[in-house]
Amino acid sequence: MAVPTRRLKTTNQTIAEKCDIDPRTGIIILLGCENLCFDIEKHFKYNPRFKCTCNNFSTEFGEDDYFYYELSHYDGHRVAYKELGLGNLKLVGSTYVVKRTNVLAGITDDGNIPHPNPYTPPPIDKNSYVHIEAFRTSNVSEVFVDPHVMPFSNDKRTVSPLYVEKNSIVGRLKDNIQSMHNNDIVSLISDFTKSITLKAYKLYAKMLNCSSLVLSVNKQAKKPPRGTLIWSDKDRLLKFYDGKSWKTLVWTDDEVLNENT
Repeated sequence: MAVPTRRLKTTNQTIAEKCDIDPRTGIIILLGCENLCFDIEKHFKYNPRFKCTCNNFSTEFGEDDYFYYELSHYDGHRVAYKELGLGNLKLVGSTYVVKRTNVLAGITDDGNIPHPNPYTPPPIDKNSYVHIEAFRTSNVSEVFVDPHVMPFSNDKRTVSPLYVEKNSIVGRLKDNIQSMHNNDIVSLISDFTKSITLKAYKLYAKMLNCSSLVLSVNKQAKKPPRGTLIWSDKDRLLKFYDGKSWKTLVWTDDEVLNENT
């Protein structure tokens, strides 16, 4: 299966619209969720009360996304055909359309079609209609259509793709699981209230916002970076390098100071 260049996006929001299909190009022309409500009420005698402000594809997806969709052709109460696939949104003039990136499955009254072609319905009459929904994936393997992705979930029902960006780590910042870069990592450490052990050979710090800093035992290098701070176990002294030589930080014992005063 060819992998699209766009990024997969999943959603828990109900996204559903009535649609037409261009028989020449196979492009799915979106007609809005309110028009779908009219058809559902006509055939099934209830109104799901979708609103275009929150249930249309354009409110949830952009042209840089692609998504799983489920296309359904209803003939009265009967599902004449269902199609599952990957698609992406595109604005043509003032109309949003869905281009089918990959057709994954087709389902008819007779069962599944192993290798279906993009579906084009026969002429639609007053007893039939076609609609498209954003398909909510629950299978972990379905998010691996993109490289550099790992699955994650904020609830028990759905699985979402998380892109691990270049030169980043994955963590939870505030309430969001995300791919984090340098500034995000600094924010995460700054908000951390417990002890952090950094087993690094060198630590370059412009600002440390913590109540205490514990230095491990280290040797005096001959030419370390200026400003290097170490605890010398040999001399049992705290030292820093000023760019030319090692200097000892001198302090006064509080008990001795109290005796002298």
